Amino acid sequence: MRSIPEAERSGALSHLFTALFFAIPGAALAFAGSLRASAALSLAVLLFVAVHAALHVLSALHHARRGIASPLLRSVDRHLPCLMVAGTLIPLAAHAGGHVPMILLALAWLASGVLVASSMHGVPAHPIWRGVLRTASAALLLLAAVLLSLPVAGPLLAWLLAGALCCAASLGLQWHPRHRLAAMLRHALLPLGSLCHFIAVALIAVPAA
Repeated sequence: MRSIPEAERSGALSHLFTALFFAIPGAALAFAGSLRASAALSLAVLLFVAVHAALHVLSALHHARRGIASPLLRSVDRHLPCLMVAGTLIPLAAHAGGHVPMILLALAWLASGVLVASSMHGVPAHPIWRGVLRTASAALLLLAAVLLSLPVAGPLLAWLLAGALCCAASLGLQWHPRHRLAAMLRHALLPLGSLCHFIAVALIAVPAA
């Protein structure tokens, strides 16, 4: 821990503990969902847990290696809220069933991949076109998330919205990367958003089991 810059320790620790949370209670949730749930939903819950755990591990590595982190880690951390939302859409699409939800899920992950890749490689080269591509990708991800959330209601929708608001607020705080309070709030909001989405997925998986 001493090798981690002091300004980055809170970020590294918050994401590391969130990853551990998904590795232990998350594994229990995946096991509970596999008992009597459909194979598709069980796999979707397992993927949700694995994706969120992996994202927080990568973000923790980024903050632990600040200054020498790879472009991939930097880009994943920058777009972590979008990737978290895309990960949460996996069990939502499996719960809805059918071809349309799967297509929306694929589009959401395509949009997320474009966001990460464009930040890593600076493609397209022209800043204006790069901005247009990122805006279109973010809009596509938002549209897919909204359409997949339309069939749900009650507590499930409330937890999904709470997680989405945490992700949106953390995106706003990225405009002030050098402000220490903004950075600390972002490191708190992202794990909180993951926790809200974890509860939402539990509401899907546990009743099914």
